[in-house]
Amino acid sequence: MSARPETVVAVGVDVGTQGVRCVAAMPSGKVAAQSAHPFSTVALPGLPEGWFEQDPEVWWASVCACLAEIRSGLERALPGGWTVAGVAVDSTSGTIVLADAAGRALRPAVMYNDRRAGAEAEEANRAAGPWLEEAGYRFNSSFALPRLLWLRRYEPAHWDRARVVMHAADWIVAKLTGETGVTDQSNALKTGCDLRDLSWPRFVTETLGIEQKRLPRIALSGHKIGSVNSEAAEATGLPAGTPVVAGMTDGCADQVASGARREGDWNTVLGSTLVLKGLTRELLRDPLGRVYCHRHPMGLWMPGGASNAGARVLDARFAGADRAALELAAEKLTPTGACVYPLLSPGERFPFVSASAEGFEEGCGPDEPSRYAAYLEGVAYTERLAYEVVEALGAPVRQPIFSTGGGSTSDVWTRLRANVLGRSICRAPGACAALGSAIVAASGTLFADLGEATEAMAPTGDPVEPDAALHGRCTEAYRRWRDALRQRGWLV
Repeated sequence: MSARPETVVAVGVDVGTQGVRCVAAMPSGKVAAQSAHPFSTVALPGLPEGWFEQDPEVWWASVCACLAEIRSGLERALPGGWTVAGVAVDSTSGTIVLADAAGRALRPAVMYNDRRAGAEAEEANRAAGPWLEEAGYRFNSSFALPRLLWLRRYEPAHWDRARVVMHAADWIVAKLTGETGVTDQSNALKTGCDLRDLSWPRFVTETLGIEQKRLPRIALSGHKIGSVNSEAAEATGLPAGTPVVAGMTDGCADQVASGARREGDWNTVLGSTLVLKGLTRELLRDPLGRVYCHRHPMGLWMPGGASNAGARVLDARFAGADRAALELAAEKLTPTGACVYPLLSPGERFPFVSASAEGFEEGCGPDEPSRYAAYLEGVAYTERLAYEVVEALGAPVRQPIFSTGGGSTSDVWTRLRANVLGRSICRAPGACAALGSAIVAASGTLFADLGEATEAMAPTGDPVEPDAALHGRCTEAYRRWRDALRQRGWLV
């Protein structure tokens, strides 16, 4: 379909934990169409505790439904005609799929939050040896590489049939294009890729025996992988021949959408989990394995970490409650003086590492608003500790802190976080991982690079400033909270 310049759009596809979201954005950043579609099955039943798997075909069904709605939305919004410049896909970081030569999944995907491969993570750390110090991180059970070792060890029949290892975004790209042997640099990180030269280290291919032939080649985010084929065009409504470019992990895509693009810019993603991502000139190395660095396609590093705490704890702990009413009541109660660590299940990876860490409540008031306020504080304190960790490792942290994710839409929670951090917070209206992927798609098709695309397309909002007096009171409460973590042996 022919189109005027103003009707060109880039499409981002976000394959999340509970569903798919798609955004079609114009070069100005204006969203022309968007859609969201939940998964029919979020987690496969009957698995042992701590195991999480999903059926990749469920992902694809949701992607097709979302993209079909995007096409309908574009036809309504742009009746004069439109064209798709490019598509990029992001997904959860560390999720892994074993596929045959045609890209068919041989078993369900092992999800990013699956904890079965703790022993294999230590095996990978031993095999990597001094390489870890240079790479600046350590493997844990949230990484893809330990899951591959587990699958090879305990499911040899599937492993022997596997011809390519895929991350979730790779699998969707393969469905769109037929290209089965390529990934992007940010998804490749947790599979053990050396991002300094985009290679697979010898400890992965030789010591651990994950053969090179099974591993994908690596393309920088924004670089073209292939084009939408006729079968995918029929299933999704995307025009056949539409370019598909290498995407990112969902956390990295969120950072792009936030507007963070300069050295020292940081974004907090307050979604189901709490994720921090920043931009630094130098590779940030953390001997404790809390922080790891993605590579920005323009040469900067993107250090960050992902906590198991986050907004989903509110869904679980306050299911069925009038959350809006609780928020209004809670704001008048903070700081509560209570200590809450907001974990739903055992294990933490950032801002500290402890396989045995468990959520706790101390000193919560007897009423629901007080308890709710304490949980909001617990996530905010976790965020403050996380920024203290990255600054202690030498990373500059500029103001404002950018913020995305569903939790960032709460005015009350944002004000509380600003007071706890003592920093201004800038929320980008409408920013999400799907928009970040649309910006990545535009960077490879409509703009010279990702920096130019981000500057043109990322939304901006007014910063929320901290209250100096409340910051002082929150700091006293934060120190008591941090002492509670030390008493449990989680902090040194």
